[in-house]
Amino acid sequence: MRLIFTVFFLTVLNLVSAQNYKFGKVSEEELLQKAHPANPDANASILYREVTSEFQYSQSSGWYLVLEYFERVKIYKKEGFDWANITIDLYKDSRKDVLKGLRAYTYNLDDKGKVKTIRLGKDGIFEQETTKYLSQTKLTMPDIKEGSVIEYRYRVESPFIFNIDELRFQETIPVDKVNITFKTPEYFIYKSHQRGGVPYKVNTDAKDRSLRFNQTTQEMKAFTGTGIPETTMREVKFKEDWYMVDLENVPAMKKEAFAGNIDNYTTALQFELSYVQFPGSGVETYATTWEAVSNKIYKTDSFGAELGRTNYFEKTSMPYWKE
Repeated sequence: MRLIFTVFFLTVLNLVSAQNYKFGKVSEEELLQKAHPANPDANASILYREVTSEFQYSQSSGWYLVLEYFERVKIYKKEGFDWANITIDLYKDSRKDVLKGLRAYTYNLDDKGKVKTIRLGKDGIFEQETTKYLSQTKLTMPDIKEGSVIEYRYRVESPFIFNIDELRFQETIPVDKVNITFKTPEYFIYKSHQRGGVPYKVNTDAKDRSLRFNQTTQEMKAFTGTGIPETTMREVKFKEDWYMVDLENVPAMKKEAFAGNIDNYTTALQFELSYVQFPGSGVETYATTWEAVSNKIYKTDSFGAELGRTNYFEKTSMPYWKE
């Protein structure tokens, strides 16, 4: 019995050490894996998930959020084929999220045991207008089989810096490794909200950062009085706050009867903008009370306007129970 355990442990250790989490570096060991080491009944598993979010600055539009997403998934059974269908949410109003740098591949072993790489083509990418404020890009990965490994990465540039999607560590399949990094300039103060039954620690750090941009000034020319635009390079230095989570061996979230929406219980991390304060400026608060949130909802056109209506039914001259 001790020998069997030792062999199993060394097998798992060799697999972990052989894993390369760089995009495009899928190993033969990952493709040969027939079942998940810790959960043999799993129909799929997330081998690696990496999400990095940081702020960039544009002189024309101001601050915007850049999210880099990378995921690698192992398919064990036909029941896990749904994990080869990916949906990317993109938000919009007068502005919109922009999807860039999308790359996705399916990996299989051919008859000779060599790794075969199949790239996602345009025929597997679909655009869908879901609501007035949401569009979706859907991916259908090619040549999916039992034993396939898929991976995909993309970047989203978003003007919606006040609404940060939650960062998920747990799914209904095992998650072997997840790495989350959220970077924000010192001017934007966020609260973090942890959820779920898997314990984890949010590590923090502060690093120096600088931005360079062109600044145009107007100089009045002597004698003629004509304006001459003058452009100079300006550098701004500031602190950047880092929030990091590195989690391994996250068990699958099992669906339970009468549990309701299982997403309410999965382990995740949410960032909420609390306030903004630039040097020399006052504090602009965003985090608020439930009462203020309720009042804001009641005033929205898509929801509150319906509650204010009074003419749901046409007037009638007699009670409905009389002929």
